[in-house]
Order: sequence, then structure tokens, then C-alpha cells
Amino acid sequence: METVGLPGPPVNVRGYQRLFHAFGLTSRFEKGVTRWFYPKLLENLVFDSPALKVALCQPLDAFRLYLSKATLIVVPANLVDHWKTQIDKHVSAGQLRILVWTDNKKLSPHNLAWDYDVVITTFSRLSAEWNPRKKSPLIQVHWLRIMLDEGHTLGSSLSLTNKFQMAVSLTASSRWLLTGTPTPNTPNSQLSHLQPLLKFLHEEVYGDNLKFWEAGILRPFEAEIEEGRSRLLQLLQRYMICSRKKDLRMIPPCIKKSTYINFVPRHARSYNELVESVRRNILLADWNDPSHVESLLNSKQWKFRNATINNVRLSCCVAGHIKMTDAGQDIKETMDDLVEGGLDDSTFEYSSIQNCLISGCNCKRCGEWCRLPVITPCRHLLCLDCVALDSERCTFPGCGYLYEMQTLLARPENPNPKWPVPKDLIELQPSYNQDDWNPDWQSTSSSKVSYLYNINAVRNSHYPQHPRCTLQKSQAGQLLCWIE
Repeated sequence: METVGLPGPPVNVRGYQRLFHAFGLTSRFEKGVTRWFYPKLLENLVFDSPALKVALCQPLDAFRLYLSKATLIVVPANLVDHWKTQIDKHVSAGQLRILVWTDNKKLSPHNLAWDYDVVITTFSRLSAEWNPRKKSPLIQVHWLRIMLDEGHTLGSSLSLTNKFQMAVSLTASSRWLLTGTPTPNTPNSQLSHLQPLLKFLHEEVYGDNLKFWEAGILRPFEAEIEEGRSRLLQLLQRYMICSRKKDLRMIPPCIKKSTYINFVPRHARSYNELVESVRRNILLADWNDPSHVESLLNSKQWKFRNATINNVRLSCCVAGHIKMTDAGQDIKETMDDLVEGGLDDSTFEYSSIQNCLISGCNCKRCGEWCRLPVITPCRHLLCLDCVALDSERCTFPGCGYLYEMQTLLARPENPNPKWPVPKDLIELQPSYNQDDWNPDWQSTSSSKVSYLYNINAVRNSHYPQHPRCTLQKSQAGQLLCWIE
């Protein structure tokens, strides 16, 4: 047996001792120290004790780096929605897998690396992830690119912040830093605020070595030595892409011409259907009473009101459709109420009213088409314009049926009613489920496209010798144009 022993493991690891026994080493306790001795018949056996300690004591995941093709975007908290909106606007739906990570939810590094194409997080989240004793999942991913929006915040403080340490520790093939003010826009702004940005970009000379930065650029520049200025300009030319307003002066001016276009019939119908659904909501919410909790005029319904205004704009300027179906058994309940009021369910009138409530019909008073007709207790199908003429009686010629009026008492749906409303008329109406407004050209006609087609046809008929411009609608609803 060898006379020179191998000291025992620095920490008490059971696997360490089992490994020694497996190779035939024997232990001996001498002077308070356990030593392991090589067997005589085993040659060329030398243990690397530090490496063995790492292998047995450190978890494998602490050193694993997940290679990814994802992009990490770090932005201020108030710009998260802006980035997501711009991605949704300029990228087709389903093309990118996007994760917005702004909360304290724990994520695994392999999910970040392989389950998403774009990960959007905030500087606050980035700062909270910094822990020198425990690696964040953001550090365990080798990103394709990292982008810091308003990246000058890294250099706003010259102290060693968690945000800065975390940003520098991230691993990526490409690094981008977006800013309009590389240094703070204050009277005391100094060139030293640029160095943290260079360190994030992993600039090999002045970014990674603070002493080189101070000796080569900072002190000569502050001393107004030309060498410091020239080095700074050369550095910025290598790493900065600058766009200024005066660089855009060579672009020809935009010529705008406004042309008022009449609705084509199908476009007008789709627009009117949306407007009718909005007016129906407001009218049946206690006759345009803003106190009604479900009215779009109610101040608490601002989110739905803004969405409605945007939908109306889209339906007018683009085109689209809105799918409406009766909400469950509502139409059946309406028909049952009419039967209780004297309507015979075996007659043609019964089936006619039911079909009109499902698919729409022409108003029995003015003859205009209405997608969502209002049925009165006296069984007249009227449009919203005709119903709104009188809140107390039916406006069908020769009818004059008096509605049952609701008193001015507070109710859960209207804690502060403004005026009496026709209770039986409102309660008789079925409710409808409607999808979000969908501005696609497959379900309706666009007045804009029709106008462009007509212009193109006239131009080609007058100038047949000129190249022909062809217009076509794509699956995404975009107008394609090319020259033949």
C-alpha cells in the first residue's frame, strides 16, 4: 500500500466515500485526519479532488446553459403594452410565440429557451432576478438577441445596481440597446454614463475594462485633448446607429388627397348592423339613461365604450362583420311571453315573429331593414327609430298600445333612474350574443376596395398601352398591387 495518503473529502459527502471504496482505496485515521490510500496493484490512479468535489456537491442545473433562438426584450413597465401592440400590429397572428413576464411567477429556463420566440419583461423584473448566490432562469438561457428599450437607464446611476449586474450577466449572440438619450439629459450629465452601456454591449476594450475607459477616453476628453475626442468618435461609429430628423429631408413629401366614398350596399349593411347593436344597448338601458349599469353611456363602462368606438371606426373605414346569435333560450322566452299575451303558437304569425327575431326583418312601420327588430307587447316588429319616437305607447299606425311604465324607484340595474320607462317593452326583448367586430374582407364588401377597383378599371380602359396595375385581396385582408 502507498505510504502517501490522499486527504479525506473537505465535506462529508457519502457518495465521495463510496467512490473511493469502489476503486479499492482504504481509509486510515491518523492524528485526527482520515486519509485514503491507493492499493498496491492499481497503477496510474490519481484523483482530481477539486473536480470530484464539484461533481458530487454541485447540482448539474446550476451550470447548464440552454441554447435558444428566442429574443429577450427588456422595457420600462409602461411600455410593455406598447411593444405587444406593435408586435400584434406588424406580425401575423400565430407567427410568434410571445411571453410577457412582469410578475413574480417562477419560470424554468428550458421553458424560456424553447417554448417562446419573444420574451418581454421589465427592468423591475430584471432587477428582482439578480441574486449572486442563485442563478436566475434568464441567466441560464443563451439568447439569440437581447434588446433593452430605453437602455440609457443602465447608465443613469454610476453605482453597481442589481439591474446593471443582471443585464451584463445575460448571455446572447447579439445585443441591442435602444435609446434617444444615451446620457442623462441634465446639466450635470457626464461622459462616464456611457461606460455602463458599453459594458452591457460587451465592448472588448473600453466596456470590459473601466481603467482603459478612464485612461483612454474619459480623462483625455474631459481635459479637452483631441485624442480623447477622436477615440470617442471612432468608438461610437463602430457601435452606434443614429437616425436624425434632418437625415430624412431627402424623402419626397407625402401628398394626401381626401376622397369621400359612398358605401357599397353590403358594406353599408354591415356598418348599420354594428351601429344598430350599439343603439339598441343604449335605448333598452332604460331609454338612454346613463345611470343604468349596463349602458354604454355609464361612466363605469368606459372600456367597452372605447372598444365600441374603435369598432365603429373600423367598420366604417375598413369593412367587416359582426356575428350575432340569440343568447340561449331568450327568444323562446320572448315567444312564450307573447303566447301568454294571446299569441297562438300554431299560427303563421308566431313563426314569422320568431324568424324575424332570429334573422332580422323590415320594420312594419317605415319598411326599413333592421337586423335586431324590437317586438312590442302588441306584437309589432319595429326598428329602433320608430320605437324611440314614443316611450309610452306603440307607434305602429292605428295601434297606440300603452306600455306598462316603470316607476322612478331605485333598482339594482339602475340605482338612480332619470325617467319612467316602458317596463314590459324592455323586459320582452331577447338578448343577443355578439362576437368582437372582425374587420376582414372575406365576410363583407369594402367600399375602399370597390373604389380602387373601379379606378383601376377606368385607368386601364383609357390607357391600354400603359402597364396594368392589378389589385387583389390577400388572405390577411391586405390590398396587394403589382405591375404587369
